[in-house]
Amino acid sequence: MNDLVFIQNDEVLTDSLTIAEVFGKEHKNVKRDIENTISNIDILKTSEEARGLGIDFSSLKFERCEYKAANGQIYTKFLLNFDAFMLVTMGYTTQRAMLVKVRYINEFNRMKEALQKQQQVLQPKTQAEMLLLYAQQMVEQERKIKALEEDNARQNSRIEQLENKIEKRMTEEFEMQLVTPTQIGKMFEPAISGKEVNKLLQRAGLQWRVGGEWVPTAEGKKYSSSEPIQLENGKMVYQLKWQRRVKDIIQAEMEVTVK
Repeated sequence: MNDLVFIQNDEVLTDSLTIAEVFGKEHKNVKRDIENTISNIDILKTSEEARGLGIDFSSLKFERCEYKAANGQIYTKFLLNFDAFMLVTMGYTTQRAMLVKVRYINEFNRMKEALQKQQQVLQPKTQAEMLLLYAQQMVEQERKIKALEEDNARQNSRIEQLENKIEKRMTEEFEMQLVTPTQIGKMFEPAISGKEVNKLLQRAGLQWRVGGEWVPTAEGKKYSSSEPIQLENGKMVYQLKWQRRVKDIIQAEMEVTVK
């Protein structure tokens, strides 16, 4: 059997799984009781009677959280402090339930006392102890800040790598887009005509003229695609389009021609 209560974040708590186990109930039924209690509290909070009596509900802790079961599945449970526990189990009135509640009360008190003693031990008594505690807190704070900075640096590095990959891919996709020789010519400064682009592509060994049409060479097929277009007279012809990246090949060919 699990410990009835435990300390978490300087609070003495139990959970719905333990309550179900020690009271001999199904966990789903205990969770139902807790959810009903929470619903009733939400209603009571807005009631005139509660406001008139000045009742403070802040001492009640019902915290829903997740846990991994033995089968590897993720389920929900509730964490409860003493006040919340007593409110939920108020309706558990069998003789065995009463004995379990007394045992719970004893455990809550024992663990609360142990927590108070622990806090008293940790509480500095002299100025030297206070200075030492302050120094330890500063060191711990620096450690946490450094850890956060390192984590932030790792995250920024990952983001930068991802951005570089995206930028590279976008650039590659942009360079692989098909355009006409006329559009390629407009990429230059000053612009050149589509006819000049075709001549330069021919000089570069990427295409030749066959039957009055430009046809890609074996090398040119790596950079081009023939796409059908319909003329105004309704005739279908094929137009050779080129990937944007051939601009660099044309540029190199132009520089050779100038030399």
